[in-house]
Amino acid sequence: MDLARPVDLEFWKDLGVTPHPVCPLPDEAWLRAHTEQELIDYLLERDEVIRGMVEDPLNRGHEPATWRILDALMGFPWAEDTEEKKAWALNCRRKLLGQDERLSVLLLNGGNRGGKSEWAASRVMRILLSRPGRRAWCFHQDATMSVEYQQPLLYKYLPPELRTDKGIKRNPTYIAYKQQTGFSEDRFVLPNAADCSFRNYEQDAKKIQGGELDVVWCDELVPASWVKELKARVATRGGWLLVTFTPISGYTATVKMFLDVGRTTVESIGYTLPKDGGPALPELALAGEDPLAWLEGRPSQPAPPPGREFERVKRVMSCPADRRQGVFFFHSFDNAFGNPAELYALYRNESAAGQKMRFYGEATKQAAAMLRFNPLVHVIRDDQIPAAGTDHHIVDPCSGRNWAMNWARVNRAPIGKRYYIRREWPCPGVYVPGVGDMGMWAEPGEKADGERGPAQDTLRWGHDRYKQEIMRLEGRRDWEAPVKAERGGRRTDAGDPDLQPDPVRLDRRVRRDEGEDIYERIMDSRFGAAPNQTREGTTTLLEECDAIGLHFVPASGSGTDDEKVQWTYLINDLLSYDETQPISSLNQPRLYVAESCKNTIFALQNWTGLDGKHGACKDFVDLVKYLVLHDCEDWSDSPREREKRERENQRKKQEAAA
Repeated sequence: MDLARPVDLEFWKDLGVTPHPVCPLPDEAWLRAHTEQELIDYLLERDEVIRGMVEDPLNRGHEPATWRILDALMGFPWAEDTEEKKAWALNCRRKLLGQDERLSVLLLNGGNRGGKSEWAASRVMRILLSRPGRRAWCFHQDATMSVEYQQPLLYKYLPPELRTDKGIKRNPTYIAYKQQTGFSEDRFVLPNAADCSFRNYEQDAKKIQGGELDVVWCDELVPASWVKELKARVATRGGWLLVTFTPISGYTATVKMFLDVGRTTVESIGYTLPKDGGPALPELALAGEDPLAWLEGRPSQPAPPPGREFERVKRVMSCPADRRQGVFFFHSFDNAFGNPAELYALYRNESAAGQKMRFYGEATKQAAAMLRFNPLVHVIRDDQIPAAGTDHHIVDPCSGRNWAMNWARVNRAPIGKRYYIRREWPCPGVYVPGVGDMGMWAEPGEKADGERGPAQDTLRWGHDRYKQEIMRLEGRRDWEAPVKAERGGRRTDAGDPDLQPDPVRLDRRVRRDEGEDIYERIMDSRFGAAPNQTREGTTTLLEECDAIGLHFVPASGSGTDDEKVQWTYLINDLLSYDETQPISSLNQPRLYVAESCKNTIFALQNWTGLDGKHGACKDFVDLVKYLVLHDCEDWSDSPREREKRERENQRKKQEAAA
């Protein structure tokens, strides 16, 4: 037989070689250009690759690019075992998360057959093998589900020499597995003394307390309270908590715990979810996506046809409030082994929410947020806040919890007025003297608007202590000096011409060189003007603050809570832009939030209004409401301001000359 001759196409068709999802067969052009011997060599090599995938999936299995990227985000040992890999992993985190820190807590949301459980099982095994004495816990819904779905995957990813019919029982190794019953005693121990235990959510929650673990894998419906406890279990050893989830049960408390504090950093085009009334384009969805393009700034998917519009679906989410936590989405179209074409045919007629869940791993909130806030667009770096503009300080006080405050800069750009929320208080991660980090104002929970966070727990501060904190934040030189109240009436500061009452705002008295120049302080008029009975008579919070030099004006329209209609419209108007066009100088929102203002971001992203006036995150929404209804302005370029700056410059020159 002459194997040096070109491939006979009829002979090739008669061979009937079985297709494989990731090991392609040669096409007709290749066959015409090669000999039969070259074809045989190729098929033998292909068979060896396929056999390796089956016999040793841990070391020779096919791993999509999404797995490599996720390994880098998590900072797994094998993803950073060389300087080159360390640099690549660091670049991944900077590009996709906006941070250098690795993730230690991950919610991996996946569409059906997206490969999330395969990834998690293989990573648990790799971690166990990476160092002697590692410990892992793997959780599933109940014991039966653990034996049927989770334990077979861990057995699959054992090294081939440890997968024997009779098992291995020689100290310290203990591996005994049967398909019908799973691992003996729901546990196995590797030759390096690393051990893995299988548990389920029907067991007593108290049994998860006290352990120190290197990795925990929770598959599917893990209770939110367990996630909080398991975070502590992996913290001691600097380990990892992996939560894999297909959101069939919807927007559960566990999903809220991650998504409500998350910030979407990477999105994709959902070609099965048209927004324009046209047909879905499953062929473009099935073409897959190149996740490495996310790092290189090039398109990761085929371009949509001109004029067509599709929904955007999430890929990566960071968590600014806790940089150790993140969310990643495996789409059904990522996994060639999952037969995505068949899956699409099965679920193509489901609702948009159903398709989001089935194909993209996205849970849909039962109640949508009231505000059109998009962290990808409306959140900017702190150093992107313009230096020019007029600063306003807004306060929402309340009995039984701390004051909520923000500082907003209004900048009248050449194309119109812009609002920049540049500071908030309390602010998670920011130290408060004598108190520490106050944490989040609101946190994800069972309620629509979240649960009350630790920052609301009252410090029992008086007005003087609040003034001291405000002065510190604004950079006043004497913020630690005792505050002296002048309760006999307002100060006039008549001796200093620079501190005379302003005709636009009567209470402006702070010199620029004594800290930030706050043009106006604004307070919720309902609480600020509520009468308080004292020994000296009836007074209000506005009057009490005025007496110690904190001069607030009542917020305009702060009493208009009528069905949230008017003021939410005004905020959404500032947030609006043409979402079908790229952001540009002529297409951009007029309200931005600094990335350090985590409470404001959480509130604008998650507030639904369903919890009424006592919603956990409503206070920071109210601060934005007062800013907008008060119609705060930029006076930095007014004639009076120019005259004031000139006087200030002259004064500084005189001081320098003296």
